[in-house]
Amino acid sequence: MQKNFFYYVSINCIYWVFYKLIILEIILRSKFYPKAKLLYSGWVRGFGFGDHIAFCLNIKKKVKKNAWLFCYSNQQFENALFFYDKKLIIKAFFAIPKFLNENHLGNKYLYNDIFFKPQKIKSPHNNNIENNLFYGTKPQIEFIKTRLKKFKISSKLKNILKKKTIVIGIKNFSLKKKVNSNVNFQKRQTRDLKKIFKLLKNISKKNINIVILGKASEHFIKIYINKKILVKNIYLFKDLSDNYSIADQVFLAQNAYGYFGNGYGALIFFDILVKKILLIDYVWDDANNLCKKNRLHLYKKIINKKNMRVEICNLFKTYNNKDHKILENTYGEIYKNFNNKFKV
Repeated sequence: MQKNFFYYVSINCIYWVFYKLIILEIILRSKFYPKAKLLYSGWVRGFGFGDHIAFCLNIKKKVKKNAWLFCYSNQQFENALFFYDKKLIIKAFFAIPKFLNENHLGNKYLYNDIFFKPQKIKSPHNNNIENNLFYGTKPQIEFIKTRLKKFKISSKLKNILKKKTIVIGIKNFSLKKKVNSNVNFQKRQTRDLKKIFKLLKNISKKNINIVILGKASEHFIKIYINKKILVKNIYLFKDLSDNYSIADQVFLAQNAYGYFGNGYGALIFFDILVKKILLIDYVWDDANNLCKKNRLHLYKKIINKKNMRVEICNLFKTYNNKDHKILENTYGEIYKNFNNKFKV
């Protein structure tokens, strides 16, 4: 208990220091360079990887002379370099390293600071809604394809994609047993991994390649590696891509047949390029009704233990363990929809 408390205090002190340094830089730049505009993400708590990719794509018309893309994390800087020349980007002097989390920094510290003024971005499809419809416009898709030509793509990845490939992304936090027991924690994740491994076993028998997204630090990847699954047509993206590059991620999305798994930042390029997408254990968001037909949502349910009523899990609704229970999609439901969606 004491060890965990010390870690919690230490890591939050680190976040606090970075927060203060980032805000200080924003203040100083606005004071000494009043005509220079900093364009940065974080409006309506859009601090995730997918949020920033969408931000980079949709801020394009505003990035110009005296208006630079400001990146306060190393990951953001890497994202931005795919979309823009380096001369159009300003990286914070004390940008947070990749082992820290932009969501935690943003939601706990940056968002409520009066000096933090992120750029407001509306959807290119509808100016009346926030930028949470991530599918690209035709010009945006062409822009991405043009930018991709400037980068070297992993030869391993190219070779795998010569064959019909389906990409899988699983969000899971099983290794954080205490916090993960909370019904509200990371609602978009899949907790039951048995059905995922069963699905992998069965679809690996089909004449396709399977590429699993996820970095070495992610729980599902750790669990997958620990199981020592050796199947000739299942590959980890981290083993195919040099440094998990943005260009390789774009190339994968462009050339893969589709995406299956949870709805989180990893699927952003599949959304933008309007690829076939099957999302499992998904949660309700008002923007879901506006998504294109390339997406199929299988929703997880919430059971009220008192009256046994069942409802679709809502991203913005708060539940409690005493009165509510999660009901995820079953293997049978997932397998049937997988076959119908991808026709493999």
